Amino acid sequence: MRFSSAILSIALLATSAFGAPTNQKRCRAKASSSVLVSTSTAILAASSTDVHTTSASISTEAASTSEVHTTAASTAKVVSTAAASTSKVASTEAASTSKIATTAAASTSKAATTAAASTKASTHTSAPAATSTSSSSSSGIKRGLSYNDVSLTKGFSSSKVSWAYNWFSQPGGTLASGVNYFPMLWGADSGHTSTWMADAKAAIAKGSTHLLFLNEPDLSSQSNVDPTTAAQLWMTYMQPFKGQATLVGPAITNGGAPLGTAWLDQFMDACNKLGCQVDAVAGHIYGSASDPDYYKTYITSLGTRYGKPVLMTEIGVSDTSTSAADQAALIDELVPFLDGLDSVSHYAWFMAAANLLVDADGSLNAVGAAYENAA
Repeated sequence: MRFSSAILSIALLATSAFGAPTNQKRCRAKASSSVLVSTSTAILAASSTDVHTTSASISTEAASTSEVHTTAASTAKVVSTAAASTSKVASTEAASTSKIATTAAASTSKAATTAAASTKASTHTSAPAATSTSSSSSSGIKRGLSYNDVSLTKGFSSSKVSWAYNWFSQPGGTLASGVNYFPMLWGADSGHTSTWMADAKAAIAKGSTHLLFLNEPDLSSQSNVDPTTAAQLWMTYMQPFKGQATLVGPAITNGGAPLGTAWLDQFMDACNKLGCQVDAVAGHIYGSASDPDYYKTYITSLGTRYGKPVLMTEIGVSDTSTSAADQAALIDELVPFLDGLDSVSHYAWFMAAANLLVDADGSLNAVGAAYENAA
């Protein structure tokens, strides 16, 4: 989800599952660094999972033309983001219905982050084509980056990070040598689908090893696509690349039913009937920095449930007020866990944006340094 959309998603997720922070990335690499902060009380009441709400995002999506799930959603998410940081604010998705109550507040902050991400999406939509350096898919490095503004990834080294994505189908600039770009078909709107086939083909030609599909389709504030329609979209836009790259399923939130795995179960059933080839699954998770076991249990369950490689394309905290020290402690515990979990092939902390993993000039802040140096 790009930053703006991501923020909305986060708020909804937090409300539904565990409180997800706002996501700049949700904007689908939306406006370069906005924050999604939306709180969807309707979603909180109706679904204890979706914390990405559409109440607080106004400016980020406009700034980014591609990853924003919808300028409207992005707009809703950006407002919250502005408060915390014009570009990125929090993380996305809520984590579990049981955590919703305590995460509701936190989810609002995540929504902000998501909004920033949403903003990315829209920004990327209009971003000029750029080059991306391919890297060996067998590097063994699982750690990756989500971003809206490629210049903000410069503080990370390819010896620690092997891949990156921006909720869009074009990189928007040049990534560091050795970092593989994963293009994404963020949503079903023509703003994303119209260039997808050509962009995906070009990315594969330049070395991209994975294609990503739909950002939080289970959230109304994000790509918002029902499982059956998503399966049909897969056959049109993903299936043609079978055998050319690893085709990764929709990136779901960690919200409770009908979000999260409940949504993905329906998608997989519909896909099986159509003959889709889904090579891997993707998920997002936001929770409390004080509860690393929640992250471990949820992430492990995805691999067990679907029996496919898992890409955790968004990981973050629901409460954007969480101290840098607490976030760093969570990273220090989760990175070794993720690196050692066979079912996880790739993961990315949310996100390379100002006030999240980096400062406005792209230099690593305390959280970013923890992510770069965690062993």
